[in-house]
Amino acid sequence: MIVARTKRALLLGLVSMMASAGWQSAHAQAYPNRTITLVSPFPAGGGGDALMRPLAKRLGEVLGQPVILENKPGAGQTIGSAYVARSAPDGYTLLAHFLPTHVNVQAVYANLPYHPIKSFAPIAQVATGGPQILLVNSASKIRNFQEFIAATKAKPNFGYGSQGAGSMQHLLGELLRTDAQMPWIHVPFKGGAPAVDALLGGHIDSIMTDANAIPHVNSGKARAIAVSSAKRLPQIPDVPTFAELGYPGATVDIGLCVFAPAGTPPPIIAKLAATLQDIAREPAIREQFAKISFEAVSKTTQELQDRLESDAKRYWPLIERLGLGKQN
Repeated sequence: MIVARTKRALLLGLVSMMASAGWQSAHAQAYPNRTITLVSPFPAGGGGDALMRPLAKRLGEVLGQPVILENKPGAGQTIGSAYVARSAPDGYTLLAHFLPTHVNVQAVYANLPYHPIKSFAPIAQVATGGPQILLVNSASKIRNFQEFIAATKAKPNFGYGSQGAGSMQHLLGELLRTDAQMPWIHVPFKGGAPAVDALLGGHIDSIMTDANAIPHVNSGKARAIAVSSAKRLPQIPDVPTFAELGYPGATVDIGLCVFAPAGTPPPIIAKLAATLQDIAREPAIREQFAKISFEAVSKTTQELQDRLESDAKRYWPLIERLGLGKQN
């Protein structure tokens, strides 16, 4: 009797699994049949938009359904991420975010309403690079990094802006505060664009920002002091890298990645991943990304998962060492 019951339970379990797999497969074949929302945790007008908007537009064209980029900034980019984490896992609400910023918030905030790895299903990484630039207003007397260090020591509460607490810009700033012994003060903004506006308006001493601000350098509105890339940027070839200045730890690689809520059916993840990988290989997308010093890449779901875990191992201990962890 017990053996019969066990066999019956196993059979029912197998039937249930087969039915679930069949439903997921059918659901994926019909997907998508309505508008998809790609959430950006950054405000409109920043470097993120320059990558995410053409990506969303092309993704919609390939899938045959509109893909709307929706900006949900604030709280160190956690508002938009939290929104996606609690959305239905059906493939119609996705997150576009940068690594390692996405994963770093786990080590920064004490009461995060989601987990950057466990609450999401990784889809693909579509870009890499993302150099950060240390900028001052063109009216500043600071001309090079040595003068910059001196200025932070000479002026009480010398400030630097970033796109938010836990961002790569924030982490870079704290690395330099420690390694270069600069007593500057972090000023978080809701995104890169508001930080740039504050600098150009003379409301903050300096900012760490992305390559989307290069036109302001070339127009003479801002002055670039150093960049975080491994090599000098061709758009501003006279600006040294932090590594050249003796701070190789300030060399970073930022990746643009796409996530779905945890529990999204694997066939939908696979379809989105394959589509995004193909889009990242297109010359028009590669050219668009290169304009702001990103390189389009076609990383798989597993490669993105590996990157998430490696970034956590690299940056979480660093955040703790720098005393940035567990803010409310």
